[in-house]
Amino acid sequence: EFKNIYTSHIKNFSFKVRPGEILKIIYLDDESCEHITDLLRGNIKPISGEIKILNRNINIKSISHAHDNGVCFIEESPYENMLFYNMTLGENLGLALSEKVPFFWFRKSYKRSILTILESFNLEEYAHFKLHKLDPQIIQVVAYLRWYLYAPNVVICIKPFIELDIRLQEITIDMIQRLKSRGIAVILLSPIFSETYKIETHTLYI
Repeated sequence: EFKNIYTSHIKNFSFKVRPGEILKIIYLDDESCEHITDLLRGNIKPISGEIKILNRNINIKSISHAHDNGVCFIEESPYENMLFYNMTLGENLGLALSEKVPFFWFRKSYKRSILTILESFNLEEYAHFKLHKLDPQIIQVVAYLRWYLYAPNVVICIKPFIELDIRLQEITIDMIQRLKSRGIAVILLSPIFSETYKIETHTLYI
């Protein structure tokens, strides 16, 4: 929840999104988007107002602190910007979980759970492939799947439908719905309404 948030650019901005809900925020200038994401990354502090997660006031200090509080991000063009191409698909998924689970790499049960999830997405055969050997469609799934496994409180998707490739857009819609079905709140940040019209939900304009 953002409650009466003021920054040097945003004025009296409020919204609330619950677990398993999707909220679309359509912004008219890039600075508005940057201030929202910078607040949630801990890069700036609000002049006034409150940010709450699960009805608890939080003061985010850094991106790692955001993750600790259950706030994660999927960047614009995530198959290009979010992953480590010299690591395998399984290792990329494990990196996110290792932030949350102590000694993750030494726990065989968690590694098995990753393989089980990959089977449900028909990706088990690619578990040991390095990402630079995989096509963008598979990598797009991985970008979302890492937070699906991590199960944060909220995922912030920045310009999720900027890609012109129709198949990538279809994958993005499917993965957003999967995050929702897992009880994760999803916030879509977009400068263009037409990018998000395929997902029907509450829309906020800023």
